[in-house]
Amino acid sequence: MATTSATDPHPATEASICVTCGTQYPASEAPPAACPICEDDRQWPTLAAMRGHYHNRVDPIEPGVTGITTEPAFAIGQQAFLIETPGGNVLWETLTYVDETTVAEIQRRGGVAAIAISHPHYYATMVEWSRALGGVPIDLHETNRPWVMRPDPAVRYVAEDTRELVPGVTVLRCGGHFPGASVLRWAGGADGQGLLVSGDTIQVVADPRRVPFMDSYPNQIPLDPASVRRIVAAVAPYPFARRSGACGRHVLPDAEAAVRRSAALPHPPPVARGQRHGVGFSRRRGARALPHNPRAPGGPVRSLPGEEARMDDYQMHEVPGVIAPPPLVYAAGLGLGLLLDRARPAALRPALPRPVWRLTGAAFVAGGLGLGGWAIRTMQRAGTGPDPRHPATALVVDGPFRYSRNPIYAAMTAVYLGLTLLRQTLWPLLLLPALLVLIQRGVVEREERYLLARFGEAYRAYQARVRRWL
Repeated sequence: MATTSATDPHPATEASICVTCGTQYPASEAPPAACPICEDDRQWPTLAAMRGHYHNRVDPIEPGVTGITTEPAFAIGQQAFLIETPGGNVLWETLTYVDETTVAEIQRRGGVAAIAISHPHYYATMVEWSRALGGVPIDLHETNRPWVMRPDPAVRYVAEDTRELVPGVTVLRCGGHFPGASVLRWAGGADGQGLLVSGDTIQVVADPRRVPFMDSYPNQIPLDPASVRRIVAAVAPYPFARRSGACGRHVLPDAEAAVRRSAALPHPPPVARGQRHGVGFSRRRGARALPHNPRAPGGPVRSLPGEEARMDDYQMHEVPGVIAPPPLVYAAGLGLGLLLDRARPAALRPALPRPVWRLTGAAFVAGGLGLGGWAIRTMQRAGTGPDPRHPATALVVDGPFRYSRNPIYAAMTAVYLGLTLLRQTLWPLLLLPALLVLIQRGVVEREERYLLARFGEAYRAYQARVRRWL
């Protein structure tokens, strides 16, 4: 079932696939050096190489819901869901392995109107699925754009946190596991009581009374309390009686109560890692073990012979280590300027009338507060916060961060300038260059090193796309 595209120079069956997470990359003469989603060296099969070794199994889960899994298990081993509704069908999640038999079965059931995927670990060969099913649009939240490894016109990025794919089938962006991590809720599922298909955002485990909220599954790092509260708040307006996870487990009775009950349990504060969704490590015969893929063809995937496991590649970066909270730095600079002005008054000599001067100062203050508030709200919606003393839980690239990598510090600078103009004193203005150098060296550059270590190529691409200041 080889397909080609104007953007791919080779048949899609020659496009490399990461054997750990199952993500497909654009076709090329050689496989990528590493997978940014997993950040590790690995084997790189193709769909052509998988044929004859794998097949997809189609199983009914409940009326209107069919599970699709690959056997033997490949990569993460997730399950895809075909949601069949009177208003149109939806394919929720995608598998890596695509074959004619599975596609024919989906088409026999009416095809699909849209493909939606909870988070990047299940993007797999989503472009292949779209093309095989007739160019079906792929619905992804825009905050997960950096993890799309194979761009295609079928991929449709959306900014809305709640969007209805077909009547009664709604995708809810919750954040947590990834910035754009989402769940799907079908109002007509569970005999009209509501079905929630939650991917890894709200996981299903052996105990149906409990659900875990995890930041990193391979490293067993739970989400912080604020992120858990945001997830629960996102699904709260949408009743559901049953819930299905991505790995073949289902909570049939009392599913909504299980989510609320689990969210009320104590959760630890955020824990940072060098690579947020990287693999775990095991020092076993000097090889790097990849726990995502214990059942890959030929057994567990290991590093090249003789390669040592290098933990220094995955340094644990807790926080950026800035010299001081930035608001305190700006306040100290302004305070020092006002003290110097009291000791040795040095007034500004404006060429404009004083009311115009004051109006300009007030405009700077109002503009700075507005920009700062916009940036903080954007960060909070993405599931992270502005305080550099805490770990970053998401890479924010929308809102004001589309125009500046540091809109909050630009806002603080504007407020500082505005207050200086309102006071019409020269000293804070004279101190501003030194203050900006201090912010640059002691805050911004340290944060940049931290974010690069934490988010890797996604942050490097963001650096190349957006200016540091304005």
